[in-house]
Amino acid sequence: MIEINQEVTQYRAYLTLANFKQSTVSAYCRTLEQFYHFHHSLHAEVIPSQSHVQNYLLNRRESGKSWSSINCDYSSLRKYFKQLKDFEWSLKKMP
Repeated sequence: MIEINQEVTQYRAYLTLANFKQSTVSAYCRTLEQFYHFHHSLHAEVIPSQSHVQNYLLNRRESGKSWSSINCDYSSLRKYFKQLKDFEWSLKKMP
């Protein structure tokens, strides 16, 4: 099982060392934490995949979040999975 706090701490360190603004670091880490809580509520024992990320983004949209919030979520999760997890990423932005 993925330790959410550990993942968020590692992501925060990566973003800080990559010289992201503190507001961006906070937003991206919050997104990662929310994604993992969402993922664990549905698939606790399954390693996240792109389809899980897409489901999370769709859920955020259906719950009334703005496009700018969803775009920030997408950017955060894309950076996390591509840079920290060396995850193959082909998920395009939703139209």
